Amino acid sequence: MGLETILLAAAVGSTTASTAMQVRGAQQQADARVATAKFEAQVFKAEERATRRLGAEEAKILRENLRSTLKRQVTLVAKSGTTMRGSPMQIALRTVEDNARDIGTLLHARDIEAKKFGTRAQLSLVEAKFARKAGKLQVRQALFGGASKLATIGFAAYAGGLLGSSPSPVPANDPLALALT
Repeated sequence: MGLETILLAAAVGSTTASTAMQVRGAQQQADARVATAKFEAQVFKAEERATRRLGAEEAKILRENLRSTLKRQVTLVAKSGTTMRGSPMQIALRTVEDNARDIGTLLHARDIEAKKFGTRAQLSLVEAKFARKAGKLQVRQALFGGASKLATIGFAAYAGGLLGSSPSPVPANDPLALALT
């Protein structure tokens, strides 16, 4: 076994190993991006649920505060000896209207915030899908790159006579052909 054969075997072996490592690296990188994006989607979904719960809890507190305020108003009116007609009733109605508006505004704001988290969760899932596709493309790129290198090595070996006789001699004035031999 000549030095040329040993060098050819080393070139083929190292190219094959390099290609395999590139393929595995691309797969691992894609897996990590997919896992990260899916985890982010779970976090955003949890944030969406928490935001909706928070809005419901805050609205409940506002309603309880309204009941307490109305009870105090009725008690104060009763202690003063007047009835709940006229101005006291208008004050109570105004309090209810203001509270209803506050609750509506709060729930609307929380809904918008929750939808933002929901949208971010969906985007993360799309990102995971595209990360998987990008990983597959990187694997193909590594495989084609390795195949190209092996073909170049094979051509150089064939042109140099290591794999049998060359169909035509290498022209002396062709620098590419000379470099491959």
